[in-house]
Amino acid sequence: MRRLTPRQYGGATMEKTLRISVWVVLLVGLLSIGVYAQESKQVTIEVIDAPIDDTSVTGDLKEDIWVIAPKAGYVRITFERMEITATRVEYFGKEQRALITGQVRVVKEDSVITADKVEALFDEERYIISGNVHLVQRESAGEGTKVELRSGYLEYFDTENKMIAQEDVVFFNKDREGRADVVTYLDAEEVVFLTGNASLITEQGTWRGASFTIDLDNESIIGTGPGRLDFTL
Repeated sequence: MRRLTPRQYGGATMEKTLRISVWVVLLVGLLSIGVYAQESKQVTIEVIDAPIDDTSVTGDLKEDIWVIAPKAGYVRITFERMEITATRVEYFGKEQRALITGQVRVVKEDSVITADKVEALFDEERYIISGNVHLVQRESAGEGTKVELRSGYLEYFDTENKMIAQEDVVFFNKDREGRADVVTYLDAEEVVFLTGNASLITEQGTWRGASFTIDLDNESIIGTGPGRLDFTL
């Protein structure tokens, strides 16, 4: 999308005004996080490409509740190493929480997640992602896909670099496809846990069992409980 410049508005832009005012409000609300984390966290919310006469932000100063929903353009949130874009954001300052909906896209380093909705719990650095969740993680070198995941629900714990997916979960890695009631992905350790009604399709065949632990780095698999392997000679 083309971003409007200050010159086009003949001075201070609506976008710039919204960015500064909302950022200040959120920063003040989030300074209290330092009590728990021993450091202040900063959240920036920007309204991008909204018309100058668009009522993009409404707020309740007493309750510290803000609705950012431009009729055109989009909303961008940056927090720590993460960027989230969407068409609507409801921010609850007292709870340090945001509900993010509408063409949601979450980007962090080599990973991109798209979904219908994200609930961001900033004080916990935890994100509850739901509705048509699709994760794509690229290799660190930027060549090829390392991990792909689809589900109805995903919890992302930023400080632990951990994801827990539920509801029709399908996990892809290279030529492997995994399915289970719950899939847990530890990114830093490069380990995936398939738990409950687990199945794993590989070049060797289809494994079924109670659970599987996949070490992506060492390309090893451990299964538990009763299970079976189906393959074709």
